[in-house]
Amino acid sequence: MNPPAPRYSIIVPVLNETASINAILAHLRGLEGQHKAEIIVVDGDPVGATLRAIRCDGVQKILSPPGRGVQMNEGAKNARGDILIFLHADTALPPDALQLIDKVMQNRRVVGGAFDLGFQSLRFAFKMIASVASLRSRFTRVPFGDQAPFFRREYFERIGGYKEIPIMEDVELMERIRQRGDLIAFIDKRVLTSPRRWEEEGLLRCTLRNWLLQWLYLLGVPPERLAGYYRVNQEPPFHPQGAAAEHRPSRSSHRGPVRLLTVLFCLALALPLTSVPSRGENRVLFREDFHSLENWRPLHFPKIAAHTLYSVERKDNESVLKAVSQASASALVYRKTFSVYDYPRARWRWKVDNVYRDIFPEEKSGDDYPLRVYITFSYDPDKARPLEKLQYGIARGLYGEYPPHSTLTYVWASGAKQERIMTSPYTDRAKLITLQRGNGKAGTWQTEEVHVLEDYRLAFGADPPATASLAVMNDSDNAGQGSVSYIDFIEVFRDDQ
Repeated sequence: MNPPAPRYSIIVPVLNETASINAILAHLRGLEGQHKAEIIVVDGDPVGATLRAIRCDGVQKILSPPGRGVQMNEGAKNARGDILIFLHADTALPPDALQLIDKVMQNRRVVGGAFDLGFQSLRFAFKMIASVASLRSRFTRVPFGDQAPFFRREYFERIGGYKEIPIMEDVELMERIRQRGDLIAFIDKRVLTSPRRWEEEGLLRCTLRNWLLQWLYLLGVPPERLAGYYRVNQEPPFHPQGAAAEHRPSRSSHRGPVRLLTVLFCLALALPLTSVPSRGENRVLFREDFHSLENWRPLHFPKIAAHTLYSVERKDNESVLKAVSQASASALVYRKTFSVYDYPRARWRWKVDNVYRDIFPEEKSGDDYPLRVYITFSYDPDKARPLEKLQYGIARGLYGEYPPHSTLTYVWASGAKQERIMTSPYTDRAKLITLQRGNGKAGTWQTEEVHVLEDYRLAFGADPPATASLAVMNDSDNAGQGSVSYIDFIEVFRDDQ
């Protein structure tokens, strides 16, 4: 019989921690309710020196390529707990940390959270830095990795985990959550992290450098460039007893002009009161999470009596679009438009429960898909040729609006061998691009990211009209079958400048 799954998974990324790893584990074993938690140590050392130094039983040991983001993702992949806690190797949790997390996670809208920051030091300067850092994280909704962030495992997996970058993986993840509008909780009890780095590098210099790096990252500087200014993966020794066991700096390290602390204090107060830029500000033009369908309008086809049913399906604090067709067809059209030249990328997450049997997509009778995402391009009468103006004028008279100039349709195809790009059997103004094929991944969520501008040029051999819009459809009217499909989110964005 397999042991019951733990409630918590405490994931500790390490590198060169042979001297302190057993103190870290003894601290975690001493937490209240620790029997509900599993401990996962992920070593970024190719030879696994820290793992071999572990004397504690019952610890899951994982060897991983180096890098905090990589190591934490690897730990999450092997975790069994419902809640993932990511703990830096130089940070101690409060004794009742697990109960505190359990209390805030009883609110099903909360997807994760973090603790307030503290230091293993009695010095006033560190208390001031910790207080300001805690206020900053609450104000910006972007806590740092040394605040012991925690997440529901299902949510962490659904949003893709940490980005595997050399630095700022914690800021990137929390910024992504903030932009999604998802709720994180702050626990007003402090974790205690080692002050050794600040004491060795200089209190003012280390603090201002950390702030500067965060701002440069949020302003769009690549993390690969920033990594050169930060000594990654050089954790100081662990002191779980906090200030009682703190490293005492030399007398000279206490000296420094009072005005430096005054400057530090003023800067510290100014930082959380200044608006924090989003990385690649306005990078995401819009994002639809399907909390409702107020941003979508139905599109029905005159000769098709049976319509696909679209609804918002909610589970816990999540909502998705559900589409059910049964020998039916209709679409949902997004009410906003966008410039494909300014915002050429789109991303979404979708799932189908089943595909259709025995259909031929090259024929009109086989032009059905359990899920499509349309990018439709607007007709511009000022740029049309005379015959084209006449054709579109007639269509407008029949349907009340101009039909699209052209359409890219990203599809989940039923056939396992459908071509990557094909022309619609109805019109050469519509090109279909296959992203998923067959039943192989049916029932599982898949995330897609496309470059609409490049795809249009590849499919049509020309540049598209500038104005575009979105639509989604599940249709089965030609096949006479049925399917159920879902979309979790869809967003339109541009590359970082």
